[in-house]
Amino acid sequence: MIIINVCYHGEKIKILIESGFQRLCCNRQEAVKPYFDRFMEALPTVYDLAEVEDDRLMKLWEGLGYYNRARNLKAAAQTIVQEYGGQLPADYDKLLSLKGIGMYTAGAIGSIAFELQVPAVD
Repeated sequence: MIIINVCYHGEKIKILIESGFQRLCCNRQEAVKPYFDRFMEALPTVYDLAEVEDDRLMKLWEGLGYYNRARNLKAAAQTIVQEYGGQLPADYDKLLSLKGIGMYTAGAIGSIAFELQVPAVD
């Protein structure tokens, strides 16, 4: 899974973004990768994502569907910037409070990125 590779590179904020992409296109990594690469090239930091104009965000997300996920990623990025200084919180409950993050994704991020003892059951 991409999510683990990114974690090993210490880029924990990308885990949040990749978790949004990973659940698209029937979880077919090869189908989503070009979209992810384009998205990350255009918005390489959580600050860029938090500040992107909605029209540009929707254009970058175009072709993936599930547009609410893009809006949730932006809202989560804004919270991460405003409340956590641009750092993904290393706390399950704080991860769970981010817009669009449910129990599975919070558990996956917490356990993989921060080695928290939390479940990631879908």
